[in-house]
Amino acid sequence: VCQFTRWGVVRAFTSLNEVPSVVEEMLSEVRVKLNANSEGPKDPEEVSIRLHTDNASVFKSKEHVARMAKLKVSLHFAFPYDARTNPYAERMGGVLIGMTRALLLEGAFPAKFWSVIIRTAQWTLNRLVRANGKSPVEQFTGGDIDFSNVYPTGTLCYWAIPKKLRDDPKLGNAASVGVYLGPGDAFNTRGHMVFTANEHM
Repeated sequence: VCQFTRWGVVRAFTSLNEVPSVVEEMLSEVRVKLNANSEGPKDPEEVSIRLHTDNASVFKSKEHVARMAKLKVSLHFAFPYDARTNPYAERMGGVLIGMTRALLLEGAFPAKFWSVIIRTAQWTLNRLVRANGKSPVEQFTGGDIDFSNVYPTGTLCYWAIPKKLRDDPKLGNAASVGVYLGPGDAFNTRGHMVFTANEHM
């Protein structure tokens, strides 16, 4: 969560061991966006980032601290068992859980879909206009909101099967029935998340 714009991104992990690589990937994306939104081009490494996290051991490991230092990221940690020292993430987490419940109910999804649907909730929250007349994504990226390629979660859709994956390149099914889960990218709508029982998906 960006402290100044309230723009956020959420990811689900199967193991805490995945955290360092995903954090680095996210920092790289964020730096590129911040650089593009700054006055005049600059080296992405020159964009200052302060990373505020809880006290999980993965964030305080020597390897992670050294890597963040190399990437010129300033590390700060919340006090243990005190949500007030990390208010932005805690508050957004509560809002996201409520939105995720609503989307799961609206789309008749089983609870196991929460890790995907919560990304759609975050994408939506980033684009809700706040009291200052702008949405978090507008303030964070400097771009406009684009809803031209977004559809209601749970909508029936068809996923185009690439020719090389079809059972028969000429007569095989060209598409597979699926359920729309939401946009696939935190910043824009270039991709989509679709659930289908087809083995190609």
